[in-house]
Amino acid sequence: MATIFTKIITGEIPCYKVHENEHFIAFLDINPNAKGHTLCVPKKETNKLFDLNDSEYTALMNFSKQVVLANRNGSNWVRSSPRSRSLDSSSQYGKRNVSTQSFPETPRIRSVG
Repeated sequence: MATIFTKIITGEIPCYKVHENEHFIAFLDINPNAKGHTLCVPKKETNKLFDLNDSEYTALMNFSKQVVLANRNGSNWVRSSPRSRSLDSSSQYGKRNVSTQSFPETPRIRSVG
């Protein structure tokens, strides 16, 4: 069964594409934690982050860095972290998917005193 990311990569499911190359795609998260929340995904289905070989892992991190640096527009990006998204095998999403996520820093309210 194709994962939701594979369906996005093949165009079965639409997305707002931020960047793409031969091996990876970056698109805005459909359920963002913050405005600009972006996912970077390998085009090759991969179960877990550490199932990537060293060159694939490094390439994903470099791709993710390129996306963050290209989209900063003067704002601070608070997080860019790798993850293996754990999804229930019985869910509509299928098996696990490797991705990185990044999003801009949002203003924080700090207590005085």
